[in-house]
Amino acid sequence: MTDNKEYASSHLKEFFYLFNNMNDAAFVHDLAGNFLDINNTAIQRLGYPKDELLSMGPHSIDAPEYAEKVNNIIKQISEEKQLTFESVHITKSGERIPVEISSNIIQYKEQPAILSIARDITERKRAELNEKRYRLLFEKADDAIFILEGEGDGTGNIVDANQKAADIHGYSLDEILNMHITDLGTQSVADEFPLRLKRVFEGEWIKDELNHLDKNGNVIWMEVNAGQVELDGHKYIFAIERDITWRIQLETNLKQEHDQLEKQNQIRSILTGILPTLLKESPKEKRRVILKQMLDMIEKCMFHGECLNMTQFEYNNINTSNVGYMSCEVINQLGGDFSVDTSNQNDVQFAIKGTGCPWGIEQAKMNPILCNLTNGIIARTVSNVYKNPNVKTMKTMGNGDECCYFLIHH
Repeated sequence: MTDNKEYASSHLKEFFYLFNNMNDAAFVHDLAGNFLDINNTAIQRLGYPKDELLSMGPHSIDAPEYAEKVNNIIKQISEEKQLTFESVHITKSGERIPVEISSNIIQYKEQPAILSIARDITERKRAELNEKRYRLLFEKADDAIFILEGEGDGTGNIVDANQKAADIHGYSLDEILNMHITDLGTQSVADEFPLRLKRVFEGEWIKDELNHLDKNGNVIWMEVNAGQVELDGHKYIFAIERDITWRIQLETNLKQEHDQLEKQNQIRSILTGILPTLLKESPKEKRRVILKQMLDMIEKCMFHGECLNMTQFEYNNINTSNVGYMSCEVINQLGGDFSVDTSNQNDVQFAIKGTGCPWGIEQAKMNPILCNLTNGIIARTVSNVYKNPNVKTMKTMGNGDECCYFLIHH
């Protein structure tokens, strides 16, 4: 009997040594919710003197939203003998400390009691919050985000991606997560992947403009920012990609328009500068040759797309319904403002009126021969539909009229 008491006493001493020296806060309370004992970590963490804490209970240190659940939790522990749950403790200074509590029924001084071990999970909660924030930004970002495998044979496999990445490329998220990043690029982009990978592994954060393909094979231009990151000792490639297709298309269109305007200006410079001088100083037969050469040049520009933007027309599609409009378009491309006069149109004739001279009114007044060139452009265009059309010049701004007016019989 003495041996049993000595064993129990030794066991109790060991228990209290561990109780008071553990890193987690430990509480013993009765089934009514009154503290019977508290360890040193609990005292230090909560900031109360031990005597004050011993006059309190779980209700007193739990945050209000958890304190109201204490009675039900005590009842559940009494029935199940063990329970693990989360709560928030409030220190004497008012600081909130999230805790994970593991509670068990024990015998304390020959009475049933509850031993609760409370682990501070502030860092875990902070990490969970950061994960939620990251996931929220990841999912709500307006750019495509990829996390790629950065080690071994699977390097470049997509291990995570946001919904935007799937939407831009026309795939489901499940499809994207079963692909290699080169599956989304054109062949040239895939061929250059090892070189970009080498730059990334050398520590460079790369910024490139790459053309991808959507599920239907349409080209998508992406601005890519990518670099290597390490998570839990494992290397990944983190890439943010922005759809810049609209910008590339805009830049392409602006360049085409700029080039086209330059070529149009070159034509106008020739026509308004050199042509009048050549015509003035050349004999009559030579003038006809020069004029024909200028018209040939304009026609070549029209039908071979070298200077004039005639994309809304196709050479083989010039017909009776659009030949007048096409004639106006050619002149307008050279800087004029011409249109078909629908009020003077029937089965054998139509009229074209101009309120803006393609050569400039002053130039036309100084060189009325330019008005003959306008006539020739109309005749050359109409002749693609009607054989030997008769284009009459009724009015010209070069001769001082308020507008240009041409009557076309066919």
